[in-house]
Amino acid sequence: MKTTKKITLNLVFLFFIVNTYVLAQNRYALVIGNNNYEKISKLENPVNDATDIAAKLRTLGYQVELQTNIGKVAMDRAIFNYMQRLAGSRENEGFFWFAGHGIQIDGENFLLPIDVDDTDDLSVRHTSYSVKLLTQSFDSRARNKVNIVVLDACRNNPFRNSGGTRSLSRGLSVIKDNELPSDLFIIYSTAADTVAQDGTGKRNSPFAEAFMKNMDSSEDISIAVRGITMDTLRLTNNTQRPFTGGSIISLNYYSLKSGSIRPASPVTPSPAPQQYDDEKDFKFISDSKNGVIVTEYIGSKKEVRIPPKIQNYFVTGISYGAFADNQNITIVTIPNSVKKIENDAFWDCTSLIAINVDVQNTTYSSTDGVLYNKNKTILLKYPDGKQGAFTIPNNVTSISDLAFLRSSLTSIIIPDSVTNMGSGTFCGCKKLARVTIGNGVTSIDGIGAGGGGYGAFLGCTSLTSVTIPNSVKSIGFAAFEACTSLTSITIPNSVTSIEQSAFTGCTNLTSITFQGTISSKDFDDDTFDGDLRAKYLARDGGPGTYRKLAGGNTWKKQ
Repeated sequence: MKTTKKITLNLVFLFFIVNTYVLAQNRYALVIGNNNYEKISKLENPVNDATDIAAKLRTLGYQVELQTNIGKVAMDRAIFNYMQRLAGSRENEGFFWFAGHGIQIDGENFLLPIDVDDTDDLSVRHTSYSVKLLTQSFDSRARNKVNIVVLDACRNNPFRNSGGTRSLSRGLSVIKDNELPSDLFIIYSTAADTVAQDGTGKRNSPFAEAFMKNMDSSEDISIAVRGITMDTLRLTNNTQRPFTGGSIISLNYYSLKSGSIRPASPVTPSPAPQQYDDEKDFKFISDSKNGVIVTEYIGSKKEVRIPPKIQNYFVTGISYGAFADNQNITIVTIPNSVKKIENDAFWDCTSLIAINVDVQNTTYSSTDGVLYNKNKTILLKYPDGKQGAFTIPNNVTSISDLAFLRSSLTSIIIPDSVTNMGSGTFCGCKKLARVTIGNGVTSIDGIGAGGGGYGAFLGCTSLTSVTIPNSVKSIGFAAFEACTSLTSITIPNSVTSIEQSAFTGCTNLTSITFQGTISSKDFDDDTFDGDLRAKYLARDGGPGTYRKLAGGNTWKKQ
């Protein structure tokens, strides 16, 4: 793909519909790579990626059909024939890979053949292949047991020189979990609205390279996906992080390596001993009614796999501080038996980069090591040691209190879907430099008062840019206290209340713009350093821009 960087989106659809132990009778793969587009911008890497993926699949026992640089008619025929082959037996396994241009029109995703007609939106629709049709075909036509679909599509606008395509949006649309079939797991090569590298000077893109390295690295595909994520981050200097969605609820694991499938409730539920840590590595309390509550980890491993049973009781909970202050742990895996995780279970685990949850767990889930509730509407915990930029998924509506406390992320985008940002959410994130808050958030809250507690962004000493949307009505206790790199802030006209210490200790804050009016009773005495409150509430104060005079804490309206 062209020169330096392009915005690419790779979707991995994992369709799992499983009831019993079984090995598939046949493994079929259709691999498509399109470079030489006739009317839109050409690409460089898709054919290489497709060719190498096809070769890898053959070593894993797949019967592979490789198609490169094909038009609409050939693509329709190849996909139709592929579905027919899968439909030959319920036990067949399928793997579909597409590399090339992909776009969305009015929210619907399309894969582009090389002869796509770019005259206008309608022409593009009729000469492309609908992703919706593809996913429906697996369900209505193929009806086989396991399908994996990888869509490797450039997220730039290939029609940049076309005047008739007005409804195009940047990239493929993010499919919400509640719009997906059950047992459908999605991996995006990079978070929405971020740049994915093409691998300049190399044969393959970083994501394709990582995918091929890890696709057969484990008997558990969830572990393989973790490797794909870690290697993509490594190859891109932590600038590109694959992103996942959907869920797998009907099986324990599936393996690209062997094709082995395990049911959700196997005849012998006891795992192999080496899969989990020794019971002696945990302190716990237990009883026959509530099962085991893990109270402390006393082992020395960096990657901890909590066993589903201790002393023949199911592990049902992880208590407050169970892993607190452990600087050694990097990954914790939660078994399917756990029903309750206390908010501060992973307090100050500064090396922790992933909290992974068994896909069979009915209460919790994880994506890229971030802990969510089962349907991924609540973000519960972002690991302290997880670095880089992060975009919260669009299906998330709530962030738990202290969810990002003292984490190592550098920037955050909160989507409009989030309506509850929690309290003290980003307190102590010293590497956090940029924050964009979506239009669903109405308050920026802290926990505590009277000189103690956790402000939403308290102590974010690297924070230089924050966008407060016009939906926010209140800025809570110590919200931005001690954000020493913050130089300017705009308070939108929607804000009617600013609480104690909201901006105290912001030593480099020299410009504040108030777009609206805040009454004296809703403007706490200790909100800002210096005399800003008094100047704002004075007769000639009110909305406008205020600047701090040099050499002190005196403010003046401009």
